[in-house]
Amino acid sequence: MNCNQCGAPMMVDQSQLYFHCNYCGSNLFPDPNQDGVILTDEDSAHPCPACKTALVSARFEGIPILSCPGCHGNLIDQGKLLLILRLAAPEKADCAEPLHPPERSEMQRKLCCPVCKGKMETYPYAGSVDMIIIQGCAHCRLIWLDFGELSKIIHSAPPLHERAWIELEEDGRGDQDEFTPRSGRSGEKRR
Repeated sequence: MNCNQCGAPMMVDQSQLYFHCNYCGSNLFPDPNQDGVILTDEDSAHPCPACKTALVSARFEGIPILSCPGCHGNLIDQGKLLLILRLAAPEKADCAEPLHPPERSEMQRKLCCPVCKGKMETYPYAGSVDMIIIQGCAHCRLIWLDFGELSKIIHSAPPLHERAWIELEEDGRGDQDEFTPRSGRSGEKRR
């Protein structure tokens, strides 16, 4: 990203929440999108599972994720998704936009994991057929959310988020501070 003031390349600040121009000293604080995601424009080595555009690093409430600048979908580590839900969950469910049964074609969607290249599984979020359909790689423990789905999940059912957070803390995965996709746990075989 180049500086709007002088055209020099801007660097992502250590906090990853804004860009800084070392040449003229200006700062740029990008606005989050509808899902609350701020793109930091640092390319990753992983393609978007939906549109094949190179994913870039991004942040949600300071939590590192990968996001697609093309289709605006998000690739999130399962442990970080639970942390995001914990930080962003409203006091009570937002009933302004009712969730409808997914289209049958959504369940037939075939995406490949951008890390291990294996087939991502497609399933309803929280196991309900009238919820959002998401894709996940059990091997790498990654979740793919299309644009708008993160926001819908955050506003869907806070009690589910609270239960999930307790499970995360018991599993010891609540304190990760980098986006580090897993390539499988040791001793675990790929299905």
